[in-house]
Amino acid sequence: MAANTPKSQNTLTMESITASLTSRDISNAHEVSTLLLKIYQTLIHMQYLPPHTLAPGPHDLTHLFPLFEELQLSPQIIYLYQVIPYISYPDSHTHDFYMGGYYADFRQKNQVEDGRNTMYAEDRREQMRPWMTPLSLLCNHMCVLFYDSKTHMIGIFDQMSGRTQDRGLKEGHGRRMQLRTVEDLDGERRDDGHPRLGCGSKGANVYDDMPSRPAGDVLRDIIRQYETLEEVPWVYEHGSSRDWPEGVKQLFFKHGWPGPDFDVEAFELDRMRMAAMEEVMYRAMEPFRKVDRCKDWAEEANRPEMLMLKRQVATAETLDEEWLARFQIWKKEQEIEGAKKELAEAEAERDKVFPNGQKPGDKPEDWILCELRKWRQDIIREEEAIKYTTEQAEIIEGKRRHLELLHKVLEICKTDADRLCPGKAELPAEDKHSKISLYHSRAYSLDGSRKGIEALEEFRAKVPTTCQKTIDLIQQEVDMYNESINRSNEWWDRHDVALKEAEKRKEALAAIKSAAQKG
Repeated sequence: MAANTPKSQNTLTMESITASLTSRDISNAHEVSTLLLKIYQTLIHMQYLPPHTLAPGPHDLTHLFPLFEELQLSPQIIYLYQVIPYISYPDSHTHDFYMGGYYADFRQKNQVEDGRNTMYAEDRREQMRPWMTPLSLLCNHMCVLFYDSKTHMIGIFDQMSGRTQDRGLKEGHGRRMQLRTVEDLDGERRDDGHPRLGCGSKGANVYDDMPSRPAGDVLRDIIRQYETLEEVPWVYEHGSSRDWPEGVKQLFFKHGWPGPDFDVEAFELDRMRMAAMEEVMYRAMEPFRKVDRCKDWAEEANRPEMLMLKRQVATAETLDEEWLARFQIWKKEQEIEGAKKELAEAEAERDKVFPNGQKPGDKPEDWILCELRKWRQDIIREEEAIKYTTEQAEIIEGKRRHLELLHKVLEICKTDADRLCPGKAELPAEDKHSKISLYHSRAYSLDGSRKGIEALEEFRAKVPTTCQKTIDLIQQEVDMYNESINRSNEWWDRHDVALKEAEKRKEALAAIKSAAQKG
C-alpha cells in the first residue's frame, strides 16, 4: 500500500516520490493532466488564450521540494503538480478560467501555499488535506475545482454558498449537495496522521466526502461545455465586451466551431468587427451624453441647496452670516457658469458631428465610416507598440499577427464603406493627441488653480472688513489652491525627469534594433 507522505523530513527526492506511488496513482495523475491539457487547448483553439501561454508538463519542481515537505503534501499531489499543464501568463489573474476561477500554476511558491487554503478559511478543517488540491484558484467568490487524489474525484464549489456547482450532480435520492460546515464536524474524529494542515483538533475536514464525481467525468464535461459554449470564460470578472461582445457565440458556430475546420481567421475578423461596432456606437453617442451631463450641472441654480442658501442670506442675523451664505452662493454660481460654458461647447461639438438634429445611425455611413477611422488609428497604435516594444519574442509575434488582422479587417471595412456610401469621404482622424497635450500639461494643471485664486481675491475685495469668518474661509480656499499648485509643480518636475529617461531608453532600444538589423 502506498504511503501518504514521505517517510522523513528533508529527504524528499523524485525517486522517493515515485517509489511511494502505485500504478493507479500514476494513471490517475496522467488522466487529470491529459484532460486539463485538452481543456487548455480548447481555450487556445477558442482564441481566448494565446498559444504561447500553455506550458505542458512535466515540470522540474525540485526547488519546491522543501516547501512540499513543509506543507506535508502527499506524493500523489507532488507528482500531479509535476505532470499537469499550466497557463503561463505574466499575470494569470487577467484571464478567467472555469466558472470564474483563476488558472492555478503550482510552479509558483505563492500559489502552492495559496492552494492549501484557496477559500481563505480560518478553521483548518476547511483547508486542504495533504492528498487534496485545487485545480483552479479562487477569484472574487467564484468557483474552484477541488481534487481528492485518494478517491480520484473532483468537486466544484463557490466560496459563498459551499454548494456544489457541478452541473453533472443532480439532487435526489438523499444526495448531499452541500459541503459540510465545521459545525457539522463537531464530535467527529478521524486519525489521518496529519496533525498540521487540513484538519482540526478532532481530525475531520469539510472536504471529506464532498459532493463530487470521478475526475475524468468532470474534466470531460468541462471540455464538452466549452465546445458547446454552454460555458465560456469571458463572462466573468476579467471578461471584456470590447474583445468578446454579446452575440459572439453565433460567430463561433458560423465559422465551424468546435471542429477541425473552425476558420480561425474568419472568426477573428468577424469578432473584431462585432466588438468594434459596440465601441464605435458607444463613442458615437458620447457627444449626446456629454450634453446631458452638462445640462444637469447647469441646472444647479434651481436645486434645493441653492434656494436654501438664498434664504440664509435673507434671514441672516449678522453681516458675517449673510456674507458666508453669499460666498457659498457665489461658489455655486461659478460652478454653474462653468457648466453653461461646457454645455455650449458640448452642443457645438455635437452639432458639428451630427448637424440638423441628426443622431448616430440615421445614415448607414455613420457607423461604417467611424469603424473605418477606428481601424486606421488602431493600425497606427499597433505599429508604434511593435516598434518600441521590449517584450518577449512570442508576445511580439502575437502583436505582429494582430497587426496583420488589423490590415485585413481594414480592407474588408473599406469594401463595405464603398458599397454603403460610395464617394463619401472618410472621417478625419480623431485629434486625441492635441487634446491630451492640452489637458495633460503643466500649464493646464496650474491655470485652473491660478484662475481660482484670482476669482477668490476678486470676491474677497467685496466682503466688508468686519466679516472675519468669511474672510478666513476665503483665505483657506486660497491656501488650498496654493498647496495644489505646489503639489502640481512637484509632480510635473518628476514627470519631466521620467519622460526624459523614457526617451533615452527609447533611443537606446532603437539603436540596438538598428545595429541588430545591420548585423
